[in-house]
Amino acid sequence: MPNVSLTPAMEKAIEDAVTSGEYASASEVVREGIRLWQRSRNHGGRALAQLNAELEIGLRDIEAGNTTPYDMTPIVERIKASS
Repeated sequence: MPNVSLTPAMEKAIEDAVTSGEYASASEVVREGIRLWQRSRNHGGRALAQLNAELEIGLRDIEAGNTTPYDMTPIVERIKASS
């Protein structure tokens, strides 16, 4: 079992979650945090794979000349105006 160090703010957040009745124990809070972390990692990996697939499609289109010119001037001007 790993030994984990928490910041005082993390310890207080866990204590508050247990005190409020949201969780029955500190272990429940930590397990929930790990489940969310695992879910986030899995989702991030799938999202990155999808992004890479879309990028490959775009690069093949560029190489094949399947592109359409697009004037970015209005977008650039809007960004400059909002800065």
